[in-house]
Amino acid sequence: MSTTRTATPHYHPHNNNNNSINMSLAQLPLRPSSLSTLIRRGFDTTNDVKDSAQVSIANFASELGTSLETANGIYKEVLQCCEMLHSSDVNSKENENTNEQSSSSFSNIDDDDDDDDADN
Repeated sequence: MSTTRTATPHYHPHNNNNNSINMSLAQLPLRPSSLSTLIRRGFDTTNDVKDSAQVSIANFASELGTSLETANGIYKEVLQCCEMLHSSDVNSKENENTNEQSSSSFSNIDDDDDDDDADN
């Protein structure tokens, strides 16, 4: 008899990884089969997956009701999606900072150059 994972709160005080993004699995670009397996077995967030796999991949496989190989593949897929979104978020923030710096440097250009050209 298989059991479905019970819902867990989204707060995980023992997860000290500051780079960890806790988000809904539905927001990740997971393969539909992976997402379906996770949701069907009661996994809602990335931390749900990480917490289960942190015990062991065998534990994660047991909770998913899959083979070790399948569980390991799904776990890696979730991690890759998290890394992709994290690096995308970091790049977006870096681009915003660069654009803000560029804009402020253009606002410091003196308009006197235009007046010199008009005199010629």
